[in-house]
Amino acid sequence: MTRAGTPAPHAGASTCRVASRPAVHRPAPADEHAGRAGCGGAAVARSRKIAEMLGAQVAYEAFEGDVSGMLYREPGRTLIGVNSTHPATRQRFTLAHEIAHLRLHEGQPVFIDRLVRANWRDGSSAREEIQANTFAAELLMPRRFMSEEIERVVARSPKVAPEELVGALAGTFRVSEEAMRYRLINLGVLGPYSEPRES
Repeated sequence: MTRAGTPAPHAGASTCRVASRPAVHRPAPADEHAGRAGCGGAAVARSRKIAEMLGAQVAYEAFEGDVSGMLYREPGRTLIGVNSTHPATRQRFTLAHEIAHLRLHEGQPVFIDRLVRANWRDGSSAREEIQANTFAAELLMPRRFMSEEIERVVARSPKVAPEELVGALAGTFRVSEEAMRYRLINLGVLGPYSEPRES
């Protein structure tokens, strides 16, 4: 969840790099929840099921302004709200982000998140937000399933371009290309300067 627990990007890389075997790592809480939610095949975490397993009620509402989601806790009740006007991929990331606050930040009763950024290593973000984004990325794009899917894509197209890999994996895991790009950078598969191609 923390910066220290995130693999450093492979500096200067401009093409895809896939390790021959997954690196050994300490399972994060998100790994545990992804497995309990029945992830497999496409490795898509059932975030709403996880939220309910943790005792939260999930509501989709048309929030005003730039609010993407919120977490509200009081004795006997936990509510997660997701902005229903946002794209489906954004809603999924927001829900996973709020689950992270629920799971990791027990002392704070209310979180209101505005346009949650996929860049969970952004130094301008609060520590709790970095942790929540990292958790959400691991929940929606689990490391072990990512490794399997990357191997499949590269096996089909050994010279796959970075943006083609991003697009293929984003579709498989049902996340935005922005979130997938940051995930691949943080896993060290793409270099830190891998930017989307201009049309």
